[in-house]
Amino acid sequence: MSARIEKLLRQMTLEEKIAQTDMIRGVTLATRAHPAHSCSVDPESDFDWDRVRASFSDRGIGFVHDVYCVPRVLNRLQHYFVDETRLGIPCIYTGEALHGLSYPGATSFPMPIALGASFDPDLTRKVGRAIGAETRSLGIHEILAPNLDIARDPRWGRMEETFGEDTFLSREHARAIIGGEQGERADREDTIICEPKHYFAHGFPESGLNCASARCGQREARSQYLPVFEAGIREAGAWNAMVAYNNIDGIPLVSSRYWMTDVLKGELGLRGFIRSDFGAVNRLISAHHVCRTPGEAIALAFNAGLDVTGFDFSNEVWQETMKELVLSGVITEERLDDAVRRILTVKEALGLFDHPFTDESRYTSVVRSPAHLDVCLEAARESMTLLKNTGVLPLRKMKTLAVIGPSSNHQRLGSYSSVPYGYTVRSLADELREALPDTEILQEDGCSISPMDARMVPDAWMPGGVRLAFYQDGRFSGEAVGEDWATHIQFNWGLAKPHPALPFNGYGVRMTFTLCPDDTFSGSLSLPAWDTCRLYADGELLLDGTGDNTQRPLVAPFDFEKGKRTEMVIDFVCDRGGRQVAFNYSRAGGDSMERALRAAQKADAVILVCGDDTVTSGEGMDRRDLILYGEQRELIRRAGELDKPKILVLEVGKSVDLTQEEPLMDAILVAFYGGERGAKAICEALLGEISPSGHLPVTFPHTVGELPFYYSQLPGGSADYLEGHRAPHWPFGFGLSYTTFALTDFTASPVGDTACEIAFTVINTGTRPGTAVPQVYVEDPVSSVVTPDRRLVFFTRVPLEPGASRRVTHTLGAEAFRLMDERCRWRVEKGEFVLHLGQHCQDDAHAVSVTLRGDTITEGDS
Repeated sequence: MSARIEKLLRQMTLEEKIAQTDMIRGVTLATRAHPAHSCSVDPESDFDWDRVRASFSDRGIGFVHDVYCVPRVLNRLQHYFVDETRLGIPCIYTGEALHGLSYPGATSFPMPIALGASFDPDLTRKVGRAIGAETRSLGIHEILAPNLDIARDPRWGRMEETFGEDTFLSREHARAIIGGEQGERADREDTIICEPKHYFAHGFPESGLNCASARCGQREARSQYLPVFEAGIREAGAWNAMVAYNNIDGIPLVSSRYWMTDVLKGELGLRGFIRSDFGAVNRLISAHHVCRTPGEAIALAFNAGLDVTGFDFSNEVWQETMKELVLSGVITEERLDDAVRRILTVKEALGLFDHPFTDESRYTSVVRSPAHLDVCLEAARESMTLLKNTGVLPLRKMKTLAVIGPSSNHQRLGSYSSVPYGYTVRSLADELREALPDTEILQEDGCSISPMDARMVPDAWMPGGVRLAFYQDGRFSGEAVGEDWATHIQFNWGLAKPHPALPFNGYGVRMTFTLCPDDTFSGSLSLPAWDTCRLYADGELLLDGTGDNTQRPLVAPFDFEKGKRTEMVIDFVCDRGGRQVAFNYSRAGGDSMERALRAAQKADAVILVCGDDTVTSGEGMDRRDLILYGEQRELIRRAGELDKPKILVLEVGKSVDLTQEEPLMDAILVAFYGGERGAKAICEALLGEISPSGHLPVTFPHTVGELPFYYSQLPGGSADYLEGHRAPHWPFGFGLSYTTFALTDFTASPVGDTACEIAFTVINTGTRPGTAVPQVYVEDPVSSVVTPDRRLVFFTRVPLEPGASRRVTHTLGAEAFRLMDERCRWRVEKGEFVLHLGQHCQDDAHAVSVTLRGDTITEGDS
């Protein structure tokens, strides 16, 4: 224990200790939010110091979230904590950085599902190192990432945040990304502290619905899902952890002393603190129904081992309730001291007591540096996963190429993304025009992905800005209690009211502005809002989100005319708890599909770019089907009738039902979400500048009716439905190349009682360079408990020129052969194991057996 921390604990009042367990949204304290991101602060902003003093007094606070900005602004607020609070304890600046910091202008790297498809943990470590460097250079100390869930239901919208469905693959990437982000020391100017989430068993919710129950027993939880957190925390050294919303077998994680204190802090040796996922403590009341009041919920969670609130209640409610609970003895001061000690230990590890401020200029040479953009592109390249190719790829020279589909002119980044600001994310159409100057590129969207698949109306189309008037009620009666101005309309008031004089619910916001587009086209306007909303154009009601239309997508056709001024009014009423509104436009609509099909008819070949957007995939965006959403299937079906090469490119975050599309297409390339350089990687793959080398990190089933469907399910069920045989459309680990590979001379020899050395040769038997991804799976033919038919235990990437070969050797340790017995003990049982070598989980080309003596477990071992 640090002498400095123990001294601080002796000096701290009860109120100061409790404040360390709390956090606040920094953007609510700023005088100006960032124009591109409602959770960020404008670089020229100051802070409302009266509000700062009212919020913190001389107590301070543990954490400040949602304050993405340049370091000079963060340093200004940090000076308050260091110079004006009684003990001068710095805050931890906390942020989201799943695949790049959520700062306007940071690098947007490929989503974790794409990194999983790379089967390249070394590359994932590079990505982590870059994310850590950018994040720390901007003054953020801790990130709420990575997501270490095992995703086994593609209906669940958050599959894109994970490394896939497999425990071993996810463990390897967990170690890599945390090792890259945290480095060797947390007090460096290029490293941060990680908070893996969602602890745990959160990636296979009932019915595919976010936050739903995890129906698994302790053996399954410990053997399938806990090992990924073990890799991230005990092995890679992640300091903190975020406990999940869900329950396991009826036990809410956020109130489980066993899973938080005994296992996470005890067995896994968590050095730092446990934070609740945002609102998880309140869900003990609202969702789990295990208590009635905030006091009961806070006591349950904190006494079980929770250390830090995740915006469960207002700062006043959290701190006052905690004080009452400690003074009444419901929470002991020893438990509070343990939590505060953990928080202060993390602050000391970050070096904040000695160096609380961030260099104010270094970030300019770090954020989106050439080296980071190179890593971003490398990761996108390695995630390109080719599922089908009849020989049309790579593309040959042609006069005219149609590039159609809702993502053909819009590169998708996925959720929790860095916000592009100060740069433009290029689309596939952009990249192909540059790469093929002698080819006519015909681009048309053809359709949208979802009704909300639209772009924010740009600032330049609203000359003079947007006037906001705030009203106490949704009738907009009387005078406004305040006014403000904005450059665009994309607001999230979920954690902070738009004006301090407003009630938390029932208020109205009237937005008035002039719409003046810089182009002429037929498209649509939309209002993504889940509260009552109306849009008026020149006094005429254009969109009516009231009554039965509340909480439904609001979309209307609109004829945009360059230079034409339209007076617009949006009336927003916070009455359904959504507290978000945006003003978007789309070029899709009208005869968009017919225009796309005419382009396809005219061209020599057709590339369709389809998939998901932030409505069809992401947190809370769960689905009950796996087919492509909206009119995409119709666009593909009609284009598929044309007698010319047809290539389908998918920008997705999860498995897709392609039973209708696959027979119509000559090639299918899954690009996942490739980050801001993803379109360039797709272009290179289509043109043959690189050979696809990604492999599926998740199973692609035929239909939603086959779920759950992951390759390592336990055997025992029937192999057939009434409608046909149960088999994946594309299995886990599958991926084609522009060349071919042979795997030969596979051998396995025991090493001691519980290990084995394997060796095999990889040969490039084709005519093009490429990278093979050989995979080794273990089968335990006879075991004391039921085990999967196959389980991934080794993989590697082998780049080879045509005709070249390489011998691969590797020692499989006890982890490759172990099982968890019925008493939840890891052991390697004596007997035969079959090792399968192939290029995906169902590749039966090569198998060898090895007999191990196993280990000895006495009756008292656990």
